[in-house]
Amino acid sequence: MSAIDRLGSKLTEELAGADELCIAVALMSDSGLDKILDAKPEDCTMRVVVGVDLPTAPDVLRRLRELRDSGVDAKVHLDEKLFFHPKLYLISKKGRTHAFIGSGNCTSGGLSTNLELSVAITEPQDAAELLAWVNRLFEKQAKDISPVWLADYEQRWKRQSERRKLDEAERFAFKAQWGARPKPKGLNELDLSGQFFQFEHFNAFTGRKPLEGTQAAINERGRVSDRLVELHKILWPEIGQRRWDIHPHYESQHITSSIAHSNWTDTKLNAIWLHYGRSKEEIKGFQAFYEYKDPNASRRKPSEQTSLFHPRLQVLVHADRVSVWFRFGKPGGSLVDRDMFCRKMKDDLAYRNSFFSSLKKLPEYFIIEVAGQTRAVSSFVDASDLHAFTALDHVQNHYFIIGTHYAPDDKRLSKERIVATVMDDFAVLEPLYRQTRTLAP
Repeated sequence: MSAIDRLGSKLTEELAGADELCIAVALMSDSGLDKILDAKPEDCTMRVVVGVDLPTAPDVLRRLRELRDSGVDAKVHLDEKLFFHPKLYLISKKGRTHAFIGSGNCTSGGLSTNLELSVAITEPQDAAELLAWVNRLFEKQAKDISPVWLADYEQRWKRQSERRKLDEAERFAFKAQWGARPKPKGLNELDLSGQFFQFEHFNAFTGRKPLEGTQAAINERGRVSDRLVELHKILWPEIGQRRWDIHPHYESQHITSSIAHSNWTDTKLNAIWLHYGRSKEEIKGFQAFYEYKDPNASRRKPSEQTSLFHPRLQVLVHADRVSVWFRFGKPGGSLVDRDMFCRKMKDDLAYRNSFFSSLKKLPEYFIIEVAGQTRAVSSFVDASDLHAFTALDHVQNHYFIIGTHYAPDDKRLSKERIVATVMDDFAVLEPLYRQTRTLAP
């Protein structure tokens, strides 16, 4: 038996070559289901028993029902006397079965981003007993997801949603009052042993160093850039396997941000970052269409359509944190995309609801920053609330960012875990990047 704190990564590894997957969980989300479907082989059959007590959203149950022709057999647990609360995953391949049991539901949080704990059970007799338990559950206690039942459940789920929103707001208010963290330690006090980024990488941005153009300051920032390039060399094959349409800068010297001051940088270099966004061909297409077809193009700066001014996924090192985020736009940047987004959020109700749905799939500790104001993504009551906030966007003067931050000593940034951490964060941010981008002319 072994302890696992990143269950999603372990399941992805074990599902390679699997013949059958059995899942019994209290809660399943779209993002959790997506992670499982992306990882399992096409010919791997899948049985699911999911609960409705927490509750699982109707859209997820509908997807499970529609997957029947793709080798997925799903049922719901409806015993009125029992609160269904297991988190069990069983993977069978080549005549052996491994079980994973613990605290993680089949959601983005349960599989990747929450503080969870699971154990792997590989002893044949123990795994067989758990498989027999699932078989009994599936055959004798769980019910089919019928269209009539699903329609009734959806109506009840909608009526309960307002109460859930109020409960969530109250929970966050309570945690904010009583769960405030103690004053953070200074950089010198942190134990960074085993961390991917070390003291020197954060120290490069302390004091007046972000303002300094001395060779010593440039060299310090250069070491941060070098470390980010090392991270890129590990991340890039992983990104390629996901087939995401994101790209590093097409000039190798610009894979990370500038380590020296120039006309293109801020006065203070408070961070160095690694970034992925549009391809060279897309950027050149934007330049040709939006800069040179405009009769007033001579009044515009060509830089508005360079890589620097386009949406991107980023990993940033600051003096006191590492950030992973989707930078939709910097001040004066992503003009075409932000204009399109603003108009769609205003005029297209389906788009507004879709973007809200995508945002709510993010872990609850992710934030969105618009016009200098920051909110937790989980704080939005509905799509109208989100629209009112994003409508504050001031393109010329402010950033538009969605993402999260990690303390320097957060163990999710260890040498062993940083790649999984970044890839898991990118996995939930990439759909937002895709949803907000304008297609190249």
